Amino acid sequence: MSDVIAVKGLRLSARIGVSREERANLQPLRIDLRFGLRERVGASESLEATFDYSVVDAVLFSVFRRPIRLLETAATVLVEAFFELPQSSALSWIEVEVAKLAPPIATPASSASIWVRREVGR
Repeated sequence: MSDVIAVKGLRLSARIGVSREERANLQPLRIDLRFGLRERVGASESLEATFDYSVVDAVLFSVFRRPIRLLETAATVLVEAFFELPQSSALSWIEVEVAKLAPPIATPASSASIWVRREVGR
């Protein structure tokens, strides 16, 4: 079992949705991230041996700077963007949840979300 870094409850607004009406307005989102580390690095105190999660804001901004239609696309693009970082060599997998906090459905719901998990090399 690998060590896991989790960054949970990130809140942002983005233009995301299938309909023009959804994309016309900023939609509130919650993002949860989990990064599976290749090695147990807790005792080393070495940032180079782990994943520096200070890059999260820059990745979120780059992904959500343009309108996106599907939550599935947003989650997949986020995973791919994290794997493109040089420090991703410390990772064995990444898991992302993107939740729309005001889903466009008639029945009241706290959110609609997608979980995407990708392993290195897949």
